[in-house]
Amino acid sequence: MKKSFELCRIMSFILVFIFSLSFSLQASPYDAMEIIINDRFIKNSPKTVLINDVVYIPLSQLQDNLGIKVYFQEDDRSYRIYWWSNLLYINKEKNIIMVNNEYKAHEHAVEIINGVLYIPEDMLVEILGFRIEKIDSVKGFRIITNDKVVTAEELLKMREEEKKAKPAIGKYNGPKVAYITFDDGIVRGNSEKILDILREKNVKATFFVLGNTISRNQDILKRMAEEGHSIGNHSYSHRKEIIYKSSDSLKNEIDKTSDLILETIGKAMYLFRPPYGSKIIKGQNYQKVLKDYKVILWNVDSNDSRVKDIKAEQIYKNVVAQVQNKRSAIILMHETKTESVKALPLIIDYLIESGFEIKAIEEDEVISYK
Repeated sequence: MKKSFELCRIMSFILVFIFSLSFSLQASPYDAMEIIINDRFIKNSPKTVLINDVVYIPLSQLQDNLGIKVYFQEDDRSYRIYWWSNLLYINKEKNIIMVNNEYKAHEHAVEIINGVLYIPEDMLVEILGFRIEKIDSVKGFRIITNDKVVTAEELLKMREEEKKAKPAIGKYNGPKVAYITFDDGIVRGNSEKILDILREKNVKATFFVLGNTISRNQDILKRMAEEGHSIGNHSYSHRKEIIYKSSDSLKNEIDKTSDLILETIGKAMYLFRPPYGSKIIKGQNYQKVLKDYKVILWNVDSNDSRVKDIKAEQIYKNVVAQVQNKRSAIILMHETKTESVKALPLIIDYLIESGFEIKAIEEDEVISYK
């Protein structure tokens, strides 16, 4: 009897093991897949994750590749995703999803994993309007945003040809420059600490300030100018629906901020960073408004405004990872983020040790994004 019971127990264990193995083999083609956007494999691609048999995509890590912007709002702990002319609002804690202010029911909830926003694959299709394709031969998850793309077979052939033709690239060891830039100021408390760190390290930075913060913080703006930092215009309100409503609206936002800067420091400044890095300013009417300004974007994103509850250590790691082999690093940070203030000394020390010359951006300077 005892032997029979032991035999049954062993057989049960084997059956459970076989079932588990079968399930894992079945699920594996759709777990941790490489991301492909249109006709391009993403370099050092983040991977998908499988949650309750549903594929989830790390949206906040793919925003630059997909041409969207993902912002985490601390006030209500929500995400705002801008794409084309649309706004997707996600509040996981309150289980709210809205598109252009209209509530949307959705079967699967979004997930936050290590501060990264993941959305289920059907949300890519049903809400963002993209197409998807799974390519099992390379364990790839393809997101299609263009009207026309090559077939999966052609895509794989292109990849093989690229591997054969691609020459080895050596590490760049020439002169390197880094520009540390801060958006969304002035923020009393954080701004003074940033200035203290920069003075201690004998480093100059560039501050893109909001016009609606100047009147109550004129002493800080004067200190920025007096200590040799560059000051740029970042609009008056930082409200996308106002700034980009029309070229006249953009002009009004810039002019109000420009007047306040001139009134405070006695000098007109002609650096401009468009809030949200909006592509709309490429339009002809917008370009006329900006004809006297030097528009500054970035090529290193600390992700301090995009990743929920991000810590100083991760901000530092994000910058370090992105400045590798760059000749010119334009680093995006935000005065609103206390963790960025904590990360700043580490970032400065790393840049100096890595041979970067740290400079403020000058209006007559030619800026490279390579």
